[in-house]
Amino acid sequence: MHLSKTLRQLPLVQVAVLSLLLVTMLTAGVEKILGSGVPDWFVGQFKETFLNAFSGALGIQFYMIALIELAIGAICIIGLMASFVKKKELTYLSVELSLLLSSFLFIGLSFGMRITYKFDSAATLFFYAAFCLVILLLHRSTEATRS
Repeated sequence: MHLSKTLRQLPLVQVAVLSLLLVTMLTAGVEKILGSGVPDWFVGQFKETFLNAFSGALGIQFYMIALIELAIGAICIIGLMASFVKKKELTYLSVELSLLLSSFLFIGLSFGMRITYKFDSAATLFFYAAFCLVILLLHRSTEATRS
């Protein structure tokens, strides 16, 4: 059976994608916001890089990551609610946007690992980004065959 045809017959795939990203991103963002500030390991890891361009720069970046994670989580919640009330267009857009933003976030995080010579972590994050992009392309091809 053709993959696009299989995905088209399984509307739960969108719910699964949104649920996975929701759990991943929302928990990470909430933990950062509710935590006890910018962790020492984060400051220590980036203090000798150009990312620490001015006083407080690393704190701003840490909380920007958290806000992006929370935004992705919010988009996933909207998409899940839309899928339950059968708003196909909104569900589709939520899947697309959450996957795209997640891939950009993973690429940015991978870049951070790369400049601190943590190549194994950078590679892992790169594969997360690639996975999101592959799912995004499959999602688009599935929707294109529906039209």
